[in-house]
Amino acid sequence: MSSTAKLQGKVDNVKSQMRKNLNSAMERGDHLDDMEERAGNLADTADMFQKRTKRLRKKERCSNFKLWLVICVPIICIVLIVLIVTAIVIGVIVSNQNSN
Repeated sequence: MSSTAKLQGKVDNVKSQMRKNLNSAMERGDHLDDMEERAGNLADTADMFQKRTKRLRKKERCSNFKLWLVICVPIICIVLIVLIVTAIVIGVIVSNQNSN
């Protein structure tokens, strides 16, 4: 084989390898574009999830506050009624003792 033929063979090999490298680079670029799109979608989903959790947390806090009111207000009313009745009874007893 002549040196020109050897050189042409090497050039052809280099060209073939360069084509493979370019195809690989283009495929990688396509994969990167796809991954970038997926990352954007994931970020949007994460934002939506965070907003929903904040809304749910606020709703639960409100529900817990209502439950607390339903439980505590009647108990406070009962305690106040007992204290008022006790004060009236003690007042009656004291006034009876003073009048005797």
